[in-house]
Amino acid sequence: MPGRVARPTSTPSAPDSKKVRLVASDKVDSGVGLVVDVQGERASRFHEKTLDSLADIVAAAGLTHPGDLQPHHLMHRVGVNNARPIDSIYPFRPADILNDDPDATPDADWWRAASADSFSPRIDLAEQRARPDIN
Repeated sequence: MPGRVARPTSTPSAPDSKKVRLVASDKVDSGVGLVVDVQGERASRFHEKTLDSLADIVAAAGLTHPGDLQPHHLMHRVGVNNARPIDSIYPFRPADILNDDPDATPDADWWRAASADSFSPRIDLAEQRARPDIN
């Protein structure tokens, strides 16, 4: 059994009293803002409990840090009576493959279309994916 699990920590800033943040919404009647003192404390408690749960999961896997978690440590329920490791359900790419050899992956056309400068694809994906010579 491992010792104390390394737990990520955060230092929330002190809430400014009486601050109100406006919230964008489609609902006409939700024109009220968030009161930072109230929702900030609630969010802080939720965050704290989330980190506590993460520490429990890490310890239950016999690890000492969340960074040690691997896909085979996480189970996904498939059906009522069965659970399988995530790496047996979903494909995982080798580390750095998209940087080292993106054309060797099924994601090659998506990678060629991606741009850090725009959400618009750099190439016509429909045309690219229709070509049998590159799929």
